[in-house]
Amino acid sequence: MEGRRSLERLVGACRLAGINTSVATLKRWSTRYRWQALLKEHDRIASAEILNLTLNQAKRRYVSDLESIEASKGRFRDRVLVDPDDPCLTPAQRRRALNPTLKDFIKLVKLERLILSDPLSRLPRPNPNISA
Repeated sequence: MEGRRSLERLVGACRLAGINTSVATLKRWSTRYRWQALLKEHDRIASAEILNLTLNQAKRRYVSDLESIEASKGRFRDRVLVDPDDPCLTPAQRRRALNPTLKDFIKLVKLERLILSDPLSRLPRPNPNISA
């Protein structure tokens, strides 16, 4: 049964399932088979499983976020116009080329969104002066 357990509720659930029983019988079984200890152990195991699932989901989300950031950095490096190995760069420019800032990512996302929203604009336009 759910969070608020009682023998009276269990009798009601049994009757709905077509099982004829009484509170006295369930008390006797509860004592004989140590239902309280079994329920505590069940709750402990269920809580541990829920916590483990929650932590695993958070871990997967965190790893996914990190992978997305690394992929974004890779896309940024692929599109960056500044060569980090250029000897004419200042240390600040080299740092920025190797480790882009949040503003750089936002610019990249806006640029990608613009490019993806209108992919035909990237195609070369035919020259009307050249005959086919």
